Amino acid sequence: MKIVRISVIILIITGFILSCASTKTTSMTNPNADIRNYRTLLVSAPFQNLEERKVAEDALVEEFSKLNLVVLRAIDIIPPVKEYSNEEFKTIFAEKNIDGVLIVQLTDAYTKTTYQSRSQTTYNPYTGINTQTNTNAINKPRREYVVNIYDSKTSETVWMSTSVTKGNAFADEGTLLKSLAYEIASTFKKDVGL
Repeated sequence: MKIVRISVIILIITGFILSCASTKTTSMTNPNADIRNYRTLLVSAPFQNLEERKVAEDALVEEFSKLNLVVLRAIDIIPPVKEYSNEEFKTIFAEKNIDGVLIVQLTDAYTKTTYQSRSQTTYNPYTGINTQTNTNAINKPRREYVVNIYDSKTSETVWMSTSVTKGNAFADEGTLLKSLAYEIASTFKKDVGL
């Protein structure tokens, strides 16, 4: 009974977190690629902010692992503190049995601002009618991404998507990235037929 309660609480919290952001994705699969046989995926979000990179890669690992794939963070396998040659990449991919490399690229980041006004009218017999208006700005983050999966042996694009993630006024970068990861994994699963 205790496990059921904990599961319900986790579902409610997850629903609340994901409801602060939504992602719309459009995708295409290379018809010549055999993605269904992929077993190991390397995920990379080469953002300049290392904390956001870790959050993005963690979210992608969490979501793609649900598809019965071995998923590795690029920040652990190919740290960004070193330059790598193509041969070094191929060696690392072969050693780790990496079939595909997923790369998330942030293409645009902006904020949609809406204004909410509230007027209050009061009447005073000595001064007459007084109207006071308060306006609040509500900032909603928006992020646009391109996501590609490349075959580790041929370097061909095997799957790609474009995504727009929209958050409400309470959404932070972590919430946006978790929404993106969830939608990308769901779309990939549907496209590939896993």
